[in-house]
Amino acid sequence: MTQGFQFFSGDDDYLLTQRAKAVWADWIEETKADEYSIEIIDGRANNVSDVDGIISQSGGSLQAMSLFGGAKLVWIRNANFFADSVTGRAQGTLDRLDRLKSSIETLDGQSARLLISATPVDRRRAGYKWFYKQGNGQ
Repeated sequence: MTQGFQFFSGDDDYLLTQRAKAVWADWIEETKADEYSIEIIDGRANNVSDVDGIISQSGGSLQAMSLFGGAKLVWIRNANFFADSVTGRAQGTLDRLDRLKSSIETLDGQSARLLISATPVDRRRAGYKWFYKQGNGQ
């Protein structure tokens, strides 16, 4: 079965983005996704409300069927809510990440795929470790 989730994290924005772009391009080519099947979501959040919007938008996109069949591809780019920050530590953010985990666990890779690129990150947090492990630890 095709992997439906990839997680990239690190301190070097440029290298992180290049690695994520390569996977994104491979996914588009592999699934023959058209412009209606792909969605890139800006993952920069200033507060829990922003995190809620990002998670809700990505969850809705993953559940929506592609207009012309094939896989729905979603990329949360530049996610900063995994950081050791007020927003990253907030209980509301942790609750929303748990909600995102539930969505990820149901991805089959054939109908929907999720890519997250995150920087900065707090590697000490259990939530980060879960995403890292599930996303092939990139």
